[in-house]
Amino acid sequence: MKTNNKIKFVVKLLIVIFILFVGLVFLVNKWLEGQNGIKSLPCKAASAIELGSPVVGGPTAEFTTSGGPIYVISRRFKHGGILTPNRYFETIHVGFANVPPIWRRQDGTVANEVKKASFYEGNYGKLDLEPGRYWLWSGGGDVAIYSCEAGVISDPLPTNIGEPTSSAAIACGGNYNADTIKSSRLFTANHPSTEFTVAEESLRQRIAFRNIGSSGSETSVDVYIGGMDKLPDWNDSQSILSNAVSKFTANKDVYYLKDLLTPGRSYWLWTSKDADIEFMNCVPENSSN
Repeated sequence: MKTNNKIKFVVKLLIVIFILFVGLVFLVNKWLEGQNGIKSLPCKAASAIELGSPVVGGPTAEFTTSGGPIYVISRRFKHGGILTPNRYFETIHVGFANVPPIWRRQDGTVANEVKKASFYEGNYGKLDLEPGRYWLWSGGGDVAIYSCEAGVISDPLPTNIGEPTSSAAIACGGNYNADTIKSSRLFTANHPSTEFTVAEESLRQRIAFRNIGSSGSETSVDVYIGGMDKLPDWNDSQSILSNAVSKFTANKDVYYLKDLLTPGRSYWLWTSKDADIEFMNCVPENSSN
């Protein structure tokens, strides 16, 4: 009987410890949630920019600020898996654009950052920045930045590239009519940019890069795109390209979907290496080319 009583006592004690542990975890999470990020903007946003998903270790997004507080949010995390959390914990890293970040994989840190903000998914992170041009890395979310005053944030350079594919049929969504607009060799920022216009009836612009590099055998190239209303401005001393609305790294012979481009608008394009480029508009099947 004494042994049974001891077993019952131990079981009850373990149950109590478990309940206390669950309660402690809940309280700690609530405390962290209050400490990391804010639930809503403290004002009506006067300006906003989208920066895509510049995941740590990949291409950076860029933006310019006139200084002061800005508010960052990350969205569109993937949910539904057994091991995925109900709410992700996000960390945003920023640094000066002329000093690129370095991902130290061994200890999980980012070199050359000047500020960072950590917060729960659905909350906002606050960053107080000096005036300047900044790069940005995220932990995996789709990033937007807001400011309470107009003009505080500008010149976004997002990393949205859509889902890449090497198949023209997949790129245009199965049955399609495709129009190859242009194929031309591009050069670096010391040379004139190539210009193109997105067709009015285009569903989404597709772009593929071929024969990359002087030998035509390199596997990737950095791509910069901007509107013809703001021509590219290359700062050679700081190696900064201004006025781009999109920046991404393209692999050879892969179609990239450029959802950020507007039908009917003209754009310029620069690449970091020589490359042949194919522009393709997918049009509805009942449209005439």
